[in-house]
Amino acid sequence: MQSAKELVRKELSHNLKDCADSSMPSTSEQPGSSTEQKKPGLLDFIKQRRPNTNLTASAVNILRMYLETDPQNEEAEITKAAESVGAFWSSNKHLAPLNTIALKYLAIPATSVPSERMFSKSGYVLSSRRSRLQADAVDQICFINQNYDLLETGKV
Repeated sequence: MQSAKELVRKELSHNLKDCADSSMPSTSEQPGSSTEQKKPGLLDFIKQRRPNTNLTASAVNILRMYLETDPQNEEAEITKAAESVGAFWSSNKHLAPLNTIALKYLAIPATSVPSERMFSKSGYVLSSRRSRLQADAVDQICFINQNYDLLETGKV
């Protein structure tokens, strides 16, 4: 099983790759443009040059920068971040690719359906057939049941 850092690094490099692929200009030709050849401009080579960056190294660097933020020196920012997540990400814009992952996994659902589903599952676990289960065991069973799809596919 992979560590949380490895899974975040993989997803971050995948997000960076998707972002780089979407920012590349399309090479499809428009009708009628094949007969007219445009002369290359003086600075056209800049548009054609693709940045040669290692996306895995970029993901590792972003993750390292996030993990190395020193909470003792930034207590005022952490207090603000506790009040507003937006304040944290606005003060740490250099970690923007990590923001998408944070929003994906740390966002509060807009509806109460997942929590209601969780209560009904825990009610089933605590049925009369399983009355000897301790509260910790019920919490663990419900957590595994809720996140089983993440464990099975290796996504986190």
